[in-house]
Amino acid sequence: MKEYAAWLKTRDSDTSECDTCEKVHKDHGTLPDCVNCNKPILLPENFDLIQVHSLCRNQLIVAPMGGVIGVDLQAIVTVADLLGIDDKIFLIERMNVFVTELFRKEEPTGE
Repeated sequence: MKEYAAWLKTRDSDTSECDTCEKVHKDHGTLPDCVNCNKPILLPENFDLIQVHSLCRNQLIVAPMGGVIGVDLQAIVTVADLLGIDDKIFLIERMNVFVTELFRKEEPTGE
């Protein structure tokens, strides 16, 4: 999930999802460059996490000084209910780890 979080930070939001990329290339009569795409491969057990995150990604809890500290738990539970996901506790635990990684600040290199 760290690789996926890093990819989300650097992606071009208009063309980075496979279906969007394929549509853009189809509209232009070209083939997508899937071989050189840097999108990480998701394991099947993470599909529900990414699906819920994509629907809850703007439901952030922001600290008074501006740092993101999490995603609204009620939003996660509501979306999980709508998608029929049973293990909400495990989903929330994984979402917390994923969001923490997604908004983790890079350490200065000291150069």
